[in-house]
Amino acid sequence: MNIGDLARAADTKAETIRYYERIGLLPPPPRTAGNYRDYSAADVSRLAFTRRGRDLGFSIEQIRALLALAEHKEQSCEAVGAIAHEHLAEVKRKLAELSALRRALESLIGQCRHGTVAECRILEALVPDALNRKRAQRTMTHAFRFPLSQQRLRPVVRLPGSDGALRDGSALSKKTNFGNLFHKNRVPSGDSWLRPIGQRAHA
Repeated sequence: MNIGDLARAADTKAETIRYYERIGLLPPPPRTAGNYRDYSAADVSRLAFTRRGRDLGFSIEQIRALLALAEHKEQSCEAVGAIAHEHLAEVKRKLAELSALRRALESLIGQCRHGTVAECRILEALVPDALNRKRAQRTMTHAFRFPLSQQRLRPVVRLPGSDGALRDGSALSKKTNFGNLFHKNRVPSGDSWLRPIGQRAHA
């Protein structure tokens, strides 16, 4: 039979058959006088075995090993059982991962409040915690990088005390007339009376 007949017999595609031949899962078939592949019933069985193994999730290397073991009918099937148990353990591991994934998705969907994208809890949860912390740190760093000219200023008035020394008068009442104070009291020259909040003048 040609490659099309084999593909129909094994319910697969001709390209899949060529691929299995390239990687050694199917032996190269003999050729006809017209240089066409000529497959046998044994090739149909081998291809069906390979296809069934792939459907069950066995890897290419596991199928290769099983095909080699299948050629020795007289030996123990212990090695076959070992491959099957190995594959079963992998299937269980994947099922556990899928269960965890299902719970995580259910939790994300449960947080949805059907608000705006900016408030979307699902999108927020997809951002790693470390990235969120870095964003917060950048925000804090930016807050302390404003030049003094952009900081909110308030007057800090230095007034002479009874001993003649200049004292911090920034705690004066809101009712204080600063215009009169500037005329009646000694005020330092320049802009030293304007200070950023938190940088109060000292005697």
